Amino acid sequence: MTPNDTDELRRLRAAAPAAEDEISGDPGGASWWAESLPHVLDVAGRAIAAGLPADDDHRAASWLLIQACGYLVAAGRPHEAVTVAETAAKADADRFGPAHPDTLASRGTLAGALAEAERTDEAIALYTEVHEDFARLLAPDHPETLHTLKALGDAYVQAGRAAEAAERFERVLDVRRRVLGERHTETLDTAHALADAYLGLDRNTEAIAVLEVVVAQWRARGGRADVRLLHAVYDLGVVYYLEGRQADAVALYEQYLPWFREVLGADAPRTRYVLAGLAAGYADAGRDDEAIGLYEQVLDEAWTERGLDREGTEQTRLELAAAYQRTGRHADAVRELERTRSERAGRLGGDAPDTLDVVRLLARAHQRAGHPHRAITLFEELVTRQRAVLGEHHEETLDTLHELADTCLESDRPEDSVFWFEWTARGYRETLGEDDPVTHEVSCGLADAYLAADRPDDAVRLFARVLTGRRLLWGEDHDKTLVTAHNLAHAHQSAGRLAEAITLYEGVLEDRQRLQGPEHEGTLITTHNLASAYLADGQVERAVALHEHVRVTASRVLGADHPLALEAGLFLDEARGAED
Repeated sequence: MTPNDTDELRRLRAAAPAAEDEISGDPGGASWWAESLPHVLDVAGRAIAAGLPADDDHRAASWLLIQACGYLVAAGRPHEAVTVAETAAKADADRFGPAHPDTLASRGTLAGALAEAERTDEAIALYTEVHEDFARLLAPDHPETLHTLKALGDAYVQAGRAAEAAERFERVLDVRRRVLGERHTETLDTAHALADAYLGLDRNTEAIAVLEVVVAQWRARGGRADVRLLHAVYDLGVVYYLEGRQADAVALYEQYLPWFREVLGADAPRTRYVLAGLAAGYADAGRDDEAIGLYEQVLDEAWTERGLDREGTEQTRLELAAAYQRTGRHADAVRELERTRSERAGRLGGDAPDTLDVVRLLARAHQRAGHPHRAITLFEELVTRQRAVLGEHHEETLDTLHELADTCLESDRPEDSVFWFEWTARGYRETLGEDDPVTHEVSCGLADAYLAADRPDDAVRLFARVLTGRRLLWGEDHDKTLVTAHNLAHAHQSAGRLAEAITLYEGVLEDRQRLQGPEHEGTLITTHNLASAYLADGQVERAVALHEHVRVTASRVLGADHPLALEAGLFLDEARGAED
């Protein structure tokens, strides 16, 4: 290496920004490295290879390589960073020996690059070696030893080994509190990392306790403009939500939202995440109008185009759509769900489970918006996709078939409802068995569809089968058994078999009066149906008495405008007309 090369090395050492300190916060530093990186690597690499006689010049070359490594990591090029860090670590080991502080520092940089390159097992092994060497060379409580132990904990977090991370963070935090004090930035950074590890272990109460202290200490330092305070506030709010402390999360985010806007900017991702968290808190508290306003801010087009993660955008749209539905704004809900479906299909594919979940929500939204035929079309599309992706007997496929059959029934398409219910019932019988509670429920739906399609004999057959199964499963006095017996009586009545209907109604009425009381709504419904069967059978006097009883009792217990009270009044007029 020539004297001019040595002079250039020294010039670069004086000019280069320190990557770990300046690149992220200094656009000039990043641009310097982007422009100078090839030249730096060339000069420093030749200096290392030449074996410069002066230690200071060697350290200058090694320092430049380590800073280049930091730039490459910041630029999203961690695999190149590993190669550069390996060169620096080997050069330091060759010059100073494997246990020299300079060598340990460059090996620590290599471990960090390995972690960034997602080679976490190698990073953990190297950090462990470096920490042990620092502890022997400098002492267990030395800042470099603690720095490496903290980095080892970070690598364990990255590897999903939260328990091992927490143990390292606890050790570092204990020393830093004792040596540096509660309010030192390194103490607070370590405490925050420990809280994150606790969160990974579902030790949320401990995470909250630590984060509350971290937030208070940052405040005590006068750290309004310190982003680390805001990161701690955000994480504390998240854990509050996880622990069901929505009111605390809302109060926290309301207090600090102006700071996020002032320090990070209104369009910063973290600010928008706080807005979304605050909106979720408002929604949980029933403050949907306020929640909607915040969700709409989060989804502002100008901001989302600048980089809100697509998954986060989709989740926010789903939450906004739910809030729209709760406030009766069904058309707005449909619009957001349509867009979410399009975005999710573009990101994951039309047959991805998460995309199909949105199709289901969209079908339900159309149904609530008064678009039953569009809902049916979507449910039919969903069934087709689920059969292809999940299989005909998958639980979600069968659930969609059930919803499709119900929607057809509610939309006055009884023949279609029978078709889909028969398919659904067959699937549940084959997967769960004839007498599973879910099979019973679907069979009752099919029986209702038979009645709507004017097939009362089929309904009688099915209700009778379910009644037998529910008596065995739940017992004679269970509400589901009584409801099924009531429905079987109604099916007999629809088939014109009044004697069988009356006998069943009388038995159900007796059981309901005994179990639920004479003024229970179920008791009154059975009384009303029995009265109508009496009237059809020519037992007019009995019909009048029961209809009068239902009208008076339902008006008093349920309200004069209750559908049962109003219908009983109409039937009473009909029965009295038959008396005349």
